[in-house]
Amino acid sequence: MPRMGRMMGAACALALVAGSALVSSGSADASASAPAVSGATPIWLGYDRLPQYQTVSTEVRVPMRDYTQMRCTLIRPARGGIPTSQKAPVIVANYFAYRALQPVIATADYFAQRGYVSLSCSPRGSGGTAGTWRPFEAQEARDNYDLIEWAGVQSWSNGNVGQTGISYGGISTMKAVATNPPHLKAAVPVVAYQDLYREMVYPGGVRGTTLRWWPYFTWGTSIPDQGPDVSLATLPQYADFETRAASHPLYDSYWKSLAVDIGAANKTKIPILHIGGWNDLFPEGTVRNFQGTKDQSYLLMLPGAHAEFLPGVPQFDAAQRGTLAFFDRILMGRQDAPLPGSKVTSWMMPRGTGGWFEMNDFPTGKPSVLALAGPQGAAVATQFTYTANPFDNGCACLEHGLYNSTEYPLNSQAIQDTQRVQFNGGPSAGDVVLAGAPVAHLKAAFSTPDGVLVVRLEDVGPDGNSTVITTGWLRASHRFGHGSAVPVSPGQAADYTVELWPTHWRLAAGHAFRITISSGDLQHIEPVAAPGSTVTIFAGLNGSTFDMPFYQG
Repeated sequence: MPRMGRMMGAACALALVAGSALVSSGSADASASAPAVSGATPIWLGYDRLPQYQTVSTEVRVPMRDYTQMRCTLIRPARGGIPTSQKAPVIVANYFAYRALQPVIATADYFAQRGYVSLSCSPRGSGGTAGTWRPFEAQEARDNYDLIEWAGVQSWSNGNVGQTGISYGGISTMKAVATNPPHLKAAVPVVAYQDLYREMVYPGGVRGTTLRWWPYFTWGTSIPDQGPDVSLATLPQYADFETRAASHPLYDSYWKSLAVDIGAANKTKIPILHIGGWNDLFPEGTVRNFQGTKDQSYLLMLPGAHAEFLPGVPQFDAAQRGTLAFFDRILMGRQDAPLPGSKVTSWMMPRGTGGWFEMNDFPTGKPSVLALAGPQGAAVATQFTYTANPFDNGCACLEHGLYNSTEYPLNSQAIQDTQRVQFNGGPSAGDVVLAGAPVAHLKAAFSTPDGVLVVRLEDVGPDGNSTVITTGWLRASHRFGHGSAVPVSPGQAADYTVELWPTHWRLAAGHAFRITISSGDLQHIEPVAAPGSTVTIFAGLNGSTFDMPFYQG
């Protein structure tokens, strides 16, 4: 494969704005060995089988250990309207509260047409299952365990059970793996979080703006065939999710109960295919789930956003074919079904100009440390002060991960960047690849007892348009962790670590990196920074640095 050119200006890239610069204190030579991107679709993502069966659907009630009856739709392969007599593997598909969406997504039918028995089920308090809706908590996971074990011993089951699902269903799948049901033999979680607190509800310790309407959407899709009296009676259960989120601003036992127990999942050794999207709501969670279960896992990262994992979108088809290949190989033992050729299969961004890329790990090596410095270089201490704008934003789209359009010209950061502290690298002589999660180590001072840091890594083209690659957030009072809030001393410099979401991005020849720092991101967080307050960033000697995850093959 061709070698990519190293990044020019890594040793000293002069400022474009405010006299700031991006200066490397390490070597970026590893980026020169990155292989060229390939547009060819990996063989395993092209796998498919034509439907072999009709399907027969029936409603069943599955008993839980406390005798609660879970409402499920059982879909079996059939011929002439009669279910086949042979035992078959079972797939629990989309164990989630959106009962109205189960036939729309149609994952269960897809697998039943190809010889699997499928189950689509409604958790407690949703879709006609009795109880109180408490999403992602321990009771829901215990019920999932009971469901899998029930499916494993039915007369139509051969004892091999798999589980898959999108979003809520993907999270349920990961939490099911952590409970280690004996009959669960394979899992394919699609766009699943690892920790809801840090990934959506309180990114960086700041109350998030993303999907605040989600509990009400869930309520509306969980009651398609219930009477109005029953429907209205359940609404408070769903609204209470937002109430609980607001009453737990720190990372406590409540949020820990909702997180995926990645240590427990790792101990099971159940084979897992993690599927996510770089523009999705949960790229961090998908990558962290893979990293925590690496020995038994594969990772597939597509380019798109959350809603693009629904039927009718090309990305959905690729994910479904990959899932079928994985289940066919593990649950059915079909040797013609290929497993992924590498541990990691990823669509290298940007979306419109990228392509498929296979790696044996993610991230691929130790990041290079870049010093953030002024025009006199890293050996001279420099500081930059900006006025906090809590209404700053990184995208004109509705919600990052749901209707994402950060690569469109409308969303160029060129104008917004003029109001932020900037650190700029020089244009690259050849293509440079990032593969990992950048981290900003900032030395900063706030004029108030609390504040917000928003760090964006951007791709700046020769025309001056700037695209957000990835973003990170931190509430200053959470600098020691999200379990406590410790006010800062106004005017006093302190160290702040801002973790950005992982990315897999190709910086094309002639493009440059830009790092910006501000205090707002309406796309993700509430505008909590005090208007008119100031933040000072210390650069150069003994100042701020940035860990850049250059690809190392």
